[in-house]
Amino acid sequence: MKYLLSLALLFMGFHYGFAKDGYEIKINFKQPVENEYVYIAHYYAKPMPTVYKTDSTKVINKKTAVFKSKEKVLGGMYLLLFNNNKNFFEFILDNGSQFEITVDTTDIPKSLSFKNSNENSQYVNYQKELAQVGERQNKLNERMELAKNEKDSNLVREEMKLIPKELKQLREKYIKLVPNTFLAKVFTSLISPEIPEG
Repeated sequence: MKYLLSLALLFMGFHYGFAKDGYEIKINFKQPVENEYVYIAHYYAKPMPTVYKTDSTKVINKKTAVFKSKEKVLGGMYLLLFNNNKNFFEFILDNGSQFEITVDTTDIPKSLSFKNSNENSQYVNYQKELAQVGERQNKLNERMELAKNEKDSNLVREEMKLIPKELKQLREKYIKLVPNTFLAKVFTSLISPEIPEG
């Protein structure tokens, strides 16, 4: 559904920077990665699979990788690519970031956890709640296909009307949890003003 599209395209237009240049990110893989290198990439005007690699590092013992840079980075939404670019997850990277990620490559994004990055932790929580909304949306779509008459269809339509409101409430929740952040700015831009009925 249009309400549950990936945020990738929306994140493209939002970037910002901080005073301290560079970053240091440690990745702990609970499951061995297939290739020796992993990559940091970012979107540029197009969604996946069109991304641009900005950094790479060698994986130690198939379980650990550390990215270090002293170069200024444009803050925003980035991706970590692994397993020969077959798998990835999104994360928020600021100029001057220092944090640690732990992930089970067989269970993304549920297994993702961040240390020293509350904004990324909350983004993961948001993704989990968004997935639940998506599951309800899919069930409503199935009910609509199985509707036997107009009355049944109207009941499903009424429930579907609640989905955009629920998404708005969800985003407002995270704006309050991480105010004045990249994530909050993106979610604020997604909330449309309510038009009075009548």
